[in-house]
Amino acid sequence: MILGELISAGEQSEIYLYGPDTLVKLFRKETSSRHVQRETNNTKAAMAYGLPVPAVKDIILVDGRAGIVMEHIKGPTITNILRKAPHKIKLYAQKFARLQADLHSIPVTDFPSQREFMEKTILTSQGRLGKEITETILNLFRGLPDSDRLCHNDLHQENIIFSAKGPIILDWQEALQGNPIADVAHALLVQEHPVPAPILKSSSHYFQLHNRYRKLFAKFYLQEYMKLTNTITSQIHDWLLPVATTRLFTKVSTEEKDWTEKYIRKKLDDL
Repeated sequence: MILGELISAGEQSEIYLYGPDTLVKLFRKETSSRHVQRETNNTKAAMAYGLPVPAVKDIILVDGRAGIVMEHIKGPTITNILRKAPHKIKLYAQKFARLQADLHSIPVTDFPSQREFMEKTILTSQGRLGKEITETILNLFRGLPDSDRLCHNDLHQENIIFSAKGPIILDWQEALQGNPIADVAHALLVQEHPVPAPILKSSSHYFQLHNRYRKLFAKFYLQEYMKLTNTITSQIHDWLLPVATTRLFTKVSTEEKDWTEKYIRKKLDDL
């Protein structure tokens, strides 16, 4: 099996060229086959609902590592666009909101349950947050309404590509069916978490500027989403603590988990 050029790498996978119009998303050896199959199934299901996603072609093995062969979507991410044209931040935050609102308009039955996932994950937090805090957050979560809408559960500026065919949404491995407001809370938390300067590989001045832009993007995004869906601020606020707790047990950096724990404890103090 001959792979082409490595074009990106993340916590869980590497992306290689695999022919003129095809990529392989090659997962780390420790990634379970169930995880790979879930991303494959979710992406195919999203396409069946008419959503703009890359076409999935096959699952292969390369040196003991599972890989998803998929359509190569060419174009810049929102992050790439805004690095070159920061004055377009409001325009692309609104595009982001419209894409997410469109996704949330779709009732589904063939994605994992958000309710089951969040309950199980919040219970797991007891070892890190303690029994009392976990029970408080769990009680808050159990009082929130369920729904049957499609939630991406990891939507951010890096996984929307603006191609010649229009915007394409990537990375469907965490998609769930449930309450779309939880998905909004997740997107806001991703924006609120400051990207450390070493990750940006840039000066502290650029680091500060970049993170101000992230907050500005979040502001414009939220304004547009709320206008499109008649959502109110208190609905989103109610989901922030439960969603933040689930992020403690996703595959994010130790630094981000530490930041998230501080965020949770501060939010609890403000209750």
